[in-house]
Amino acid sequence: MKKNRTQIAGWALGVFLFALLEYLLIRFVDRPLSEYLRTVDIRYPDVTDFFRAYTDLGLSKWYLWPTGIVAPICFAFSRWRQWPRKKREKLRAEGWALAFFFACVAISGLITDILKPMIGRARPVLLDRVGVYGFHPFAYHANYNSFPSGHATTAFALAFALIALWPRGRPLLIAFAIAIALSRVMVNAHYLSDVCAGAAVGWLTVVLLRKLFVQQRWIARKG
Repeated sequence: MKKNRTQIAGWALGVFLFALLEYLLIRFVDRPLSEYLRTVDIRYPDVTDFFRAYTDLGLSKWYLWPTGIVAPICFAFSRWRQWPRKKREKLRAEGWALAFFFACVAISGLITDILKPMIGRARPVLLDRVGVYGFHPFAYHANYNSFPSGHATTAFALAFALIALWPRGRPLLIAFAIAIALSRVMVNAHYLSDVCAGAAVGWLTVVLLRKLFVQQRWIARKG
């Protein structure tokens, strides 16, 4: 009971600190940073082009299609009795690892896709027209789908899902996720608070799914 109360208090503190961070970013950082990055795009277009070159690595399709195809194949071959038992067990384990990865990216992306129109935050392109506080809930238009960032959600879900399976890759994977998230700010597609929210959605989805998959013994706990 005491452990549960401690966990609840920890989560509550985490939510409070995250909400405070988002408030501070929206209130004091998003607008001046976005305005500054506009000048960077004009003065140093090569810098912006550099970030545009890899920002689309945050699109979920690059990861959902391969894992969504290969995972069922692994499960199918793991039931082929003509193969040795150890080989079938290995294929089954690989299938569950791919399924875990697929679920993390897909579910986190679905959550973000639901939140975007519900919150209806205007993108930086509309900054001069509606300001940084341009929230229009249930505005079903791409220009009002800024919060949270879908690319950041995918990047952090991908990174933490892979870390759960390959802990030694943590530094490289975190660097990759941060680079994708920052690219969305650098190309002025999102505010900094948007990518922080996307990162939180991706991370939290992986935390909850990892707990489920480990409890069901579909994947092993590593690290």
